[in-house]
Amino acid sequence: MSLAERAVVDMSENAKYSQTKLLAVMNVPSSTFYSHKAPKSPTEHDLQDALIIEKIQEIVDAHEFNNSYGIKRMVQELADQYDIHTGEHRVHRLMQKIEYKSVITQSYKGNRGRPVVERDNLVKDIIIERPYQVLTTDVTYLVMPDKQKLYKASVLDWFTGDVIGAVVGYDMTSDLTKRALQTAMRQIPKSILNAETSIILHSDNGSHFISEEYEDTVSFYGLMHSFSSPGHPEHNTIIENYHSFFKSEFFNPRRLSWSINAIIAGAHRYDYWWNTTRISTKTRPAAIPLAA
Repeated sequence: MSLAERAVVDMSENAKYSQTKLLAVMNVPSSTFYSHKAPKSPTEHDLQDALIIEKIQEIVDAHEFNNSYGIKRMVQELADQYDIHTGEHRVHRLMQKIEYKSVITQSYKGNRGRPVVERDNLVKDIIIERPYQVLTTDVTYLVMPDKQKLYKASVLDWFTGDVIGAVVGYDMTSDLTKRALQTAMRQIPKSILNAETSIILHSDNGSHFISEEYEDTVSFYGLMHSFSSPGHPEHNTIIENYHSFFKSEFFNPRRLSWSINAIIAGAHRYDYWWNTTRISTKTRPAAIPLAA
C-alpha cells in the first residue's frame, strides 16, 4: 500500500472524513485502494455456508444419479446424513453459488378422457397398508440418438414404491411385460405367495396388459388383475411418476452417447439406487433391493 493510500486509511479511521472524498482529494483510484485493503475475516455464517457447500458436493459426488436431487431432497439429506438442519432458501442459494442444477421433472397428472371399455378397478376404494398387497405395472420408452426406441416395463410395489421387477427391450409387447412380471414375482417371499389373500396387480388397458398371453401369466401366479379406467392414467400415478423420474434422472443428455448394452445395465443400476439410496420425501419401510 502506498503512502497516499496509507494516509487515506489513517485519516478516515482517526477523523470523520469520508474515504471516497479523501481518495478524490489525494488522487488515489478507488479500485487500487480497495484491492489493497485487508479482507474481512469470515463470519460464523460464512463458515456455515462453506460447510454446507462441502456437504452438498459430497452428496452429489456420492452416486452417479445423485445429481438429480432438488432442493427439498437436498435439505432432507443434509439433515439425515450430516445432522445439518437448514432452510430451503439457504440451500437453494448455496446450490446456485456452486452452479448446481438438479434435473427437474414434472409429476404426472394425467388427462381425463371418456372411457371406452371399463374393466374392474380393484384399488380405488381399498387401503394399501402392507408390502406386496398391490403391485403396479406400466411401460415407458427411451428414444436413442438414432431415433431407435427402447422400452422399459416395470413392476413396483405400491406400498413401498420400490421397483421389484423390470425388463428393457426393443419392442413394446406382451412378452416384455410378461417377463417384467415374472422377474417381480421371483422377488416376492414364498410366505406371501402362499398366503390365502391374493395379490392385486394394477395396470392400464394397454394391449400388452390385456392380451391372452399376459392374462395367462397373471392367472398362473394367482393374481387379481385391476385396471385403470381408460383415459385416466392418474389412476396409476405411482408408476407414471416413477417412469417420469427415470427418464429425467437416468436418461439425460450425458448418457445419450452410451451403447444400448450400457443403457440396459445403467437402468438396472438406477432401479437399485431408487430402491436403496435415493431420497424419498415420504416415509416408507426398508427398501427391497433388486436381485443381481
